Amino acid sequence: MKILLLGLGDSPVRSRFIANHCENFIGDIVEHEILTFGYNDGVDIKIGIGDDFSQVFNKLPEGWQPDFCLFWEIEWNLLPEGIEKVPCPTVALISDWDYDIHLSKLYAESFDLVIVIADFEKEALQAIGANKVEVFDRAWAMKEFINASPKAMKDRKYDIVYTTFIDNSLHPERSAWVSRLCGLSDKYNILIENHLPGYKDYMALLGNARLVFSHHRFGSMSGRVFEAGSQGAVVVDTGASVSKLLDPDRDYISVTADNFSSKIEGILSDTKRLQRMSGRIHRKVSGNYEARDHFRRFLKFVDDRLKLERTLSEAVNAEEAENLIKKGTIYYYSYFRTSQGPSIVDGRRRLLLLSAEKFEEAAGPGPSARARTNLAIAKAAYGFLFGRKQFFDSGVDDCIDILKGVTGNCPQYAMAHFNIGLLYLRVGKFSEALDNLKTALQLFKDENSDVDIWCLHNRDYDLFNDFLRKELNDNLFLYCRGDNEKAVKKTRNLYQSFIYYLIALIEEKNRKVYSALEALRKSERLCPDSRLTLTMLVQKLVLLGYKEEGLEMYGKAIGLMPVNIALRLEYIKVLYLYHMDKQAIDEIRILLRTIKTVSRYKNKSSEIKTALDNFTRLKRNPGYSFDPGRENVLNGWLGMLMSCLKKDPKNINLISRIVAILHELGRTGNSLELVSDYTGKYGNELSSKELPALGDLHDHLVKAADEQSNFYAEKLKRINDQLSNVSPL
Repeated sequence: MKILLLGLGDSPVRSRFIANHCENFIGDIVEHEILTFGYNDGVDIKIGIGDDFSQVFNKLPEGWQPDFCLFWEIEWNLLPEGIEKVPCPTVALISDWDYDIHLSKLYAESFDLVIVIADFEKEALQAIGANKVEVFDRAWAMKEFINASPKAMKDRKYDIVYTTFIDNSLHPERSAWVSRLCGLSDKYNILIENHLPGYKDYMALLGNARLVFSHHRFGSMSGRVFEAGSQGAVVVDTGASVSKLLDPDRDYISVTADNFSSKIEGILSDTKRLQRMSGRIHRKVSGNYEARDHFRRFLKFVDDRLKLERTLSEAVNAEEAENLIKKGTIYYYSYFRTSQGPSIVDGRRRLLLLSAEKFEEAAGPGPSARARTNLAIAKAAYGFLFGRKQFFDSGVDDCIDILKGVTGNCPQYAMAHFNIGLLYLRVGKFSEALDNLKTALQLFKDENSDVDIWCLHNRDYDLFNDFLRKELNDNLFLYCRGDNEKAVKKTRNLYQSFIYYLIALIEEKNRKVYSALEALRKSERLCPDSRLTLTMLVQKLVLLGYKEEGLEMYGKAIGLMPVNIALRLEYIKVLYLYHMDKQAIDEIRILLRTIKTVSRYKNKSSEIKTALDNFTRLKRNPGYSFDPGRENVLNGWLGMLMSCLKKDPKNINLISRIVAILHELGRTGNSLELVSDYTGKYGNELSSKELPALGDLHDHLVKAADEQSNFYAEKLKRINDQLSNVSPL
């Protein structure tokens, strides 16, 4: 067969995950003619970003016509314009379809055949618009990396290895598995490692592990299964798809959250069984799943399924404006999928510029709300990423003018109002941001407003990605599956929750800490599992003295982010402050296990141990009664609240909270001075609701002064008695 393959060329990505990219071995597939095309040096036919697909065919060798075009992991690459006019079948492999549904949907609709790796993903791609979808398990191992003589199990350094990155926003379930692994690290030698820069280093690490952990968010089979098997490591997998190719508990260990610990203990306690499994999976991978042989099976699989009548893409008959919006959307999301980190397509600013051009053409002179809002979002992304100074000087005003044109013509279009507020926030115009975000908030609450769920996401803004990206994509998928009403309702709630979170950030910058707390509570009620909201909410609750609510929310936040070490350290400090020493000690053990096991946290060890050393009450022989751990927390809170008081000097609630902290620190004199100053300046301005609070403060201070006087008298007497019993040397 003759195959035209969208390739990576000399992209550095090819050397990071070598077995993932068929370009690394197709030179050995001599029975087929494979030509590559793409955007980087190193391909057979190089094209430019924005070029039409016809330019690829114009550059083919004379008389050479492909049997089909193959787009390998297209969701991480850029699809050329004009694919609907390609004179041969088009086939795409799509794996990470859920990261940006906008892009995946447009890509899925563009091909004659889409290949996925599991049945659930087949259903998913069909739901988002793919014409024809088939499943092929394309995991394999390259022969040059298959270890001919794997280490014996008894000679391996690690009991369990898991190579992954931790992302509580996009992959919360992965953090839960990391936490479970850390829970076994007192008994076993476990390493949780970042993705290694060198593939050889990665394979060597797998070869030094008895067990290799594998998890896929949809239960699909990861390529890690056969990579580990090629090194004689036994895989522990959480999904269902592996069992279609391998025998559970003979070739690999299948686990669930409930049986995870018992199955790990069972296999690691039986070295003979572990060695048998190692030999079995190594033989199976070596004999059946070498990359080149399996790729040949893949090509036959595709050829067998292309004996069908082609389906003409809908894009041919779509309106021009709609096609332009689709093209703009592809260029926009392709920038974020291909051009950051070790770039897949070195498009840099060109992709975003093309995106803005397409949206501008689509908008034309008419009042197209989506095209114009998308235009402003694309232009803003370009400005923030590639010309911040110029953008802050004039570009942001241009974007806001575009959006105000939308709100003038389509006042119910919520996304335009939201993006005006977001832009003002990002350039530091907080008053304007607050006004526009509150307007957007009311529109998202109004069921009659226009909430366009297909409007572009603000992918250049980290806060947006962390708060909304996964959840909004989940809702788009829900919409594609036909549950439109539920998807729109959930989207309304998500944007409301995010706006309340942004309002809290603005109120915090204005030092209005109680207003920030109220906004965060509203955000949490709308989106109870928002990790950003919970992280900020727990800090405000304990700062302002809401002990029980704060502890409850800390427990919830830790449950959702079990390997967030900064959050867990904060929680330990709060438990210590509240004299919940047993719980604090338990949390310290978990924290120390985590930083020991997860390699990315090991550089935090000294910092964390220094913090823990201040918790003198937990030591067997603390030496002195002075408690630096408690003092540090309370003084930190005091500094925050005093800075708030400078901005909001009349707030009686702030005064009450500061007095409570000063009392904890034994600084009754400072409390008296503070309340005296406050009463003298603002006593006559208090409302009928605020005046009783000042009376309560007075009564509290009277009691505190008496307690402190008695405390001083008792301590002085004790010192006097001790001195009377001291004998000179």
